[in-house]
Amino acid sequence: MERLDDLPSPYLTGILAPVDGATYVESYRGCPHACGYCFEGKGSSRIRSFSKERVEAEVALIASTPGVRTFSFVDPVFNLTRERLAWLADVLAPHAARGVRLHTVEVDVERIDDEAAALLVRAGVASVETGPQTTGLRALEQCRRGFDPDRFIAGVEACKRHGIRVEGDLILGLPGDSVSDMLDSMRFCIDLDPGKIQVSTLRVLPGTDFWARFEELGLVFDPEPPHEVVCTREASFVDLRRAEVRSVWLQKQYEARV
Repeated sequence: MERLDDLPSPYLTGILAPVDGATYVESYRGCPHACGYCFEGKGSSRIRSFSKERVEAEVALIASTPGVRTFSFVDPVFNLTRERLAWLADVLAPHAARGVRLHTVEVDVERIDDEAAALLVRAGVASVETGPQTTGLRALEQCRRGFDPDRFIAGVEACKRHGIRVEGDLILGLPGDSVSDMLDSMRFCIDLDPGKIQVSTLRVLPGTDFWARFEELGLVFDPEPPHEVVCTREASFVDLRRAEVRSVWLQKQYEARV
């Protein structure tokens, strides 16, 4: 559908009633990235947006609903552009000033500096979720995912300076990653001290690049949902399970330290 506004709004039509902490706004569809494990981009970097008027109306309705103190956005990249982030901050700021906050939104942390972090705070963002997913160069190449460690670190530090909690996500079992690479990624995140580290095992999802290329990439995964990877060329079944145990242990140790 070319015009997303032709889709009825579940909130503005009364189909859905906003619920505190479980209400999400979708302001656009598509993704500027094409990560192999994700289907958000669906093979295209084209972005289709809902109108500003619709998004503003949905936010106003949700934020004015009695009992709603937190909601969020499902956009793959909340800070898609600086201009869009500034607009969202303007829309959300009056509600944030009344105590209606955004819980975790997904961001491209490499695009965040002090100015962008200040806009997130103005929008009422309490925490952000980001990569790196992996720091392994071979896995990043297979994922078709960019990663600049210096910009990543700078973005996390900018968020922390402005009181925004950062959740660093890591994926175990990516093609190209050895167990050593996985643990190096874990060490990178722990040394960065983002506030929270979330570790998961790769799921080879239908519709993704990995699903289409699993034989080429050497991925063995469960044919039943959630299609979790069993082993890869670089990590045997036993090695991957050991990496999971070690990563969970490191994650718990980090949480205890925080």
